[in-house]
Amino acid sequence: MPYRTRTILQVEFPVFQELPQLPTPLGTLFNSQFAKLPLVDTLTALPLMAAVIDFDNTDVAWRKYDSITARELFKQFGCSERLYRDVLGPLIQVGLFAPAEQCSAAATLAVLYYFILAHQKHFDVKFCNGTSRDRIFEPWMESMKATGCEILEGRRVTDFIINEGTGRITEVVCENVTHSADAVILAVGISTLQEIIKKRYVSSDFRYFLDSIPLSMKLSCKV
Repeated sequence: MPYRTRTILQVEFPVFQELPQLPTPLGTLFNSQFAKLPLVDTLTALPLMAAVIDFDNTDVAWRKYDSITARELFKQFGCSERLYRDVLGPLIQVGLFAPAEQCSAAATLAVLYYFILAHQKHFDVKFCNGTSRDRIFEPWMESMKATGCEILEGRRVTDFIINEGTGRITEVVCENVTHSADAVILAVGISTLQEIIKKRYVSSDFRYFLDSIPLSMKLSCKV
């Protein structure tokens, strides 16, 4: 009877903020403890950093690296077979939801850049001391109300009115009520955004929703 083997990735990430900040990407590379990976295999990841740094997310960079797979990229830069099997392969499978043989090198480098270079200090996980509503959102809402902000709860956004001349959203439709708007920020998940887009009747309106920018909220104190 045929059977399949599975590779289990075991890695221990320290609290990076409690350690000396090493130059990128040395902090992520050397402070992370891979239980089953010898140091000699870990060091073979260093040449790959040249490609990560070279990839600047421009059209030129995408054309340069999109023609090869992530697996081919790892081979070209000398990553050991064990490093690929025990670390890079599973990470790509989790990050891009596909094996490295099916992922473009450009998409892989974009993921590596985000987690290794752009957000090295953000690996630490912090848990809220209480519910997020009580500790974060309720005080946030109260502070906005204190500055004159009116919060309309229980209003579900169902559509937008777009000025075809300027390409700007001028009104927000909440079921049977329409609100004028100078600017609109969509703080919704991708499924909700897709549902809103599907309700647009003119296909040309779709282009106004194609550019999305992920935002992060920085707190002024511990909660």
